[in-house]
Amino acid sequence: MRRALIGVAAGAVLALAAASGVSAYWQAQQTLPGGVATSGDLEVSAMWRDGTPAWTNLYPGGTTADATIRVTSNSTGDNLRWRVKVTSTVAPAFTSHTSFQAWAGACGGTPIPVGGYGSFGPTDSVDVCIRYTLATGAPATLQGQSINPAITVHAEQVGG
Repeated sequence: MRRALIGVAAGAVLALAAASGVSAYWQAQQTLPGGVATSGDLEVSAMWRDGTPAWTNLYPGGTTADATIRVTSNSTGDNLRWRVKVTSTVAPAFTSHTSFQAWAGACGGTPIPVGGYGSFGPTDSVDVCIRYTLATGAPATLQGQSINPAITVHAEQVGG
């Protein structure tokens, strides 16, 4: 009987400890050697490599002539790295009927992912080839309208 009472008492103490939210806290500290912090200045420009493209009419199933944008960095900083992102918008009527493609280097080469491409240094350049395609099933109501393309080039600083 005495063993049963001790077991019940021990069980009650454990139940109270669990119900009261008892927790443990561990802490560790370590001193790290000091480092050197440096800064830089990210300066990137984007220009049509061969002049502003003179695109002709775009017909259903057709594509624009390939055009290249040169993205150049004149940045300062020893460990400064950057990547390029390219986005585009078109006139609202064309949004669901037009596709936009961007490649690093030659058209059809390395596609530029949504998250960006590359890890370039402070004075590097990258050519970005772009192309628009009008869907084969584009409605006749779009005839004579401009797609009004707008291309945005983003340079994003990344770790060194």
